[in-house]
Amino acid sequence: MLSCRARNLRDGMSHIARLGISACLLGERVRWDGGQKRDEGLLLACAGRVEWVPVCPERELGLGVPREPIHLRAGSAGVRLVGAESGREHGAAMAAFATRRSRELAAADLDGFVLKSRSPSCGLEALPVYDERGARVLSEDGVGRFAEILRRELPEIVCAEERHLQAPDRREAFLARAAALRRGKRFFAASWSIVELREFLRAEGPLLDAFDPRAGAELEELLAAADGSDALARSIRARFARALTLGDPTAPPR
Repeated sequence: MLSCRARNLRDGMSHIARLGISACLLGERVRWDGGQKRDEGLLLACAGRVEWVPVCPERELGLGVPREPIHLRAGSAGVRLVGAESGREHGAAMAAFATRRSRELAAADLDGFVLKSRSPSCGLEALPVYDERGARVLSEDGVGRFAEILRRELPEIVCAEERHLQAPDRREAFLARAAALRRGKRFFAASWSIVELREFLRAEGPLLDAFDPRAGAELEELLAAADGSDALARSIRARFARALTLGDPTAPPR
């Protein structure tokens, strides 16, 4: 039976998770052509359950609305982020912005991020990479520059493109991971005893094992050495987060 403290961790949140989101998916007119890509289905499914933190890397970088579209272009120094028509270089500025913004988002206590697919700044995968002149597509394995840095700077959040959250089971899996990450952060941020730690991990165990079958056994090994030290607490928290961020964050539990 859960203690009052454990129940409060599960039930005392007005939202189950705080998620970043590409602002165009909320309906903000921030795209290069002044348009938006509001995802009504996603927003309705998450209404009252998620606190959204909108981000538009290109607008926040100062590229304006409307603006010249940008794309990924191969070059001798690697893949560049450039203006599709002018060839103007934006990669260094976007990298500096993304690093700073990611750290701000870490301070904002995000649990996850929903990113716009096929965006040269926000896309997580399968983006077209053009040749040096931008005339033809060489591959479709590019990654958006903001998304790439976001994942590097915030490894303990779950990130997914909106297109992978259309199926209810995948969306619920993503939200379950984000919600568990939030509960974990709340637990580990407060003072706790070894008894309370065992109780917390016992309550979360079935969910962790559903996403990462090795999590339970590895956490038990860490618990066997539990001595209240800061180093051990960090190891347990890191293993807890890794169970929830491992692999495809939209994959339904086993």
